[in-house]
Amino acid sequence: MDFCSIKRACNYWALVADPKRYDIVGAVAELDQDDWTVHKSDVKAGDRVAIWKVKGRTGHRGIVALGEVLTDLGLRTPLPASRKFCLDAKLLATAKRRVILRYVVPPNSPLWLEEDKFGLLGSLSVARATGWNGIQDKIRSNGRNSWWIRRCDGR
Repeated sequence: MDFCSIKRACNYWALVADPKRYDIVGAVAELDQDDWTVHKSDVKAGDRVAIWKVKGRTGHRGIVALGEVLTDLGLRTPLPASRKFCLDAKLLATAKRRVILRYVVPPNSPLWLEEDKFGLLGSLSVARATGWNGIQDKIRSNGRNSWWIRRCDGR
């Protein structure tokens, strides 16, 4: 008897990085894989993410990288390579709900909100969010990011 496998549809998430707590620009430049604390969302292996940097001293906010989630949620401490980018000791203190992801850095990254001529970033609910605490919001997909969506569903 033959069985077919049913591929689970992936979800799209915005993961928010506060540059006061984590040097996300440095991590994206240096790391292929990183871990990410997930507070309330049900992020799973195979999901796609956009890494959203909130406004810091540079005044820029927007997408610094895309990524693919490699693991399901688990209690983990930060990966050894990720530790040097943690600027807040609380991030290192205990095992937390984390996933491991692989960064994908598209050409012409980062995509800053204030330079978005097409309004794509401004249409994301993460762009309208205030505060940082645990914001993880689904990305609303549209035709402008279809190249990324195709990677997820195989089309």
